[in-house]
Amino acid sequence: MRLVRCTQRLKTAGVETVDTVAEATHIVTDKIHRTAKLLCAVALGRTIVDVSWAAATAQLHTVVRMWGDQQ
Repeated sequence: MRLVRCTQRLKTAGVETVDTVAEATHIVTDKIHRTAKLLCAVALGRTIVDVSWAAATAQLHTVVRMWGDQQ
């Protein structure tokens, strides 16, 4: 449920959300689980972030850069 609220807040802030890892620049998660989606994200070098990043991004209406973020 927490991720659903984050997705809604990000869309309200103007951030585009996508369904596939290949299209994503950041992967938002509340817990690290060894799923196919997360493993693909790591293999593709996507930035993995916590829901607190999504909340900060939504609040500031701009993508918050993370340390080492290449995007």
